[in-house]
Amino acid sequence: MHSKYGFTIKTGDLVWQQRDPGGICLVLNVFTTSVSFPELEQDYCWDDDDYPILRVLHPNEGVIEDPSYYYTTIERAFCYED
Repeated sequence: MHSKYGFTIKTGDLVWQQRDPGGICLVLNVFTTSVSFPELEQDYCWDDDDYPILRVLHPNEGVIEDPSYYYTTIERAFCYED
């Protein structure tokens, strides 16, 4: 769970991916510190600013890990859309 951006994302939440290809994702896990890094499947070197990292299930990309700043709540995604 984290609230770095003024909202909370936790395991089991549906979130909106704000980068291409976009879409609704299911949060499978939230990694809050680099101590969790060995569990990540992708071979990336995450910076401290990237955490928390989300492991999500995306309908097209499958299971991926991404910095949480690429995601927002479903409510925020559709509330602020023009």
